[in-house]
Amino acid sequence: MAAELVRGQNHPLSQVGLEIRISAGVPVLAGATLGDEHGAVQGPEGVAHPGAAALPGVEVSGRPAADHRLAVDLAALPESVHRVDVFLALPTGATGPLRFGAVPAPHTSVHSLDGTELASFTLTGLDAETAVITLELYRRQGAWKVRAMGQGYADGLPALLADRGLRDADGLATVIHQAASATGAATHPGTPYAGQTASRTAPAPGPAARRSGPQGSEGGGAGSGLSVSPVDYTHPRRTHSIPSPPPPSARSAADGQPARPVAGDAVGWSMEERLYNQVWGMFEDLARTTAAYRSAVEYADSRLEKELDQALADPRTRLAGAGDAAREAAHARR
Repeated sequence: MAAELVRGQNHPLSQVGLEIRISAGVPVLAGATLGDEHGAVQGPEGVAHPGAAALPGVEVSGRPAADHRLAVDLAALPESVHRVDVFLALPTGATGPLRFGAVPAPHTSVHSLDGTELASFTLTGLDAETAVITLELYRRQGAWKVRAMGQGYADGLPALLADRGLRDADGLATVIHQAASATGAATHPGTPYAGQTASRTAPAPGPAARRSGPQGSEGGGAGSGLSVSPVDYTHPRRTHSIPSPPPPSARSAADGQPARPVAGDAVGWSMEERLYNQVWGMFEDLARTTAAYRSAVEYADSRLEKELDQALADPRTRLAGAGDAAREAAHARR
């Protein structure tokens, strides 16, 4: 059964060949960053985007679209890569939505090569963000896991790339948007990209993707003679406040005082998200400890029952209180 993740939750991955499916409802560009154990990207060659769609172990879409399929081979990644962050960004331009708060919540799912869904995550609670990190695949002690991120950036793709340690983040963001514009917008959601087999069928566009005509009517395309206008998905009673500044990072030690501790190890996370990740790890450890304790109790109970049956079946324990001694010894061992 597939795991429905919430922001900050992780899930183990049992396979190395994966397909990441993204459904955004509106055309977005998708990409991935390849980071080290600290999440830092060493250079532009560590970013898969429409201008460089294929990297060792990762292949992304070459054009903006409402639906994407990204191919990931964890075994083919370089040894220095410990984190693969999947990101989405709204195309730049005068047309189209200007923030993720005005579009349907992006849905991301991880599938095995045979199509089995392993985990999924719906990114909600966005407002002024124009670029987001949806999922993170990370390696820990030789095993791979997927974490639901949901980290948004109101300053767009440049801020996202700068948060990954790239020096010329503005220049790389410009290159990515120019490459996406050069390929042109996708003709329909799920258009196959370069490197994707032609036999693979693209998913049908969802209801939100089809409602592009006036009053949400379907079929309002170019051949119908109806003017097509973008749909504003903003909640009518939702207030739009200025995003709060990021929390201050941990300061270095001064005057012999130890540095302020920072919960969690996720690059670019807020303090609340890091604390959430730390508390979630505590719950995971507690769940494993509880499962081990229950298993030990079940084993002790079954052994006690077996020893009591043997004591009752042995005629020697029926004389001179030997049966009581045998039962007490069995309970003590339990």
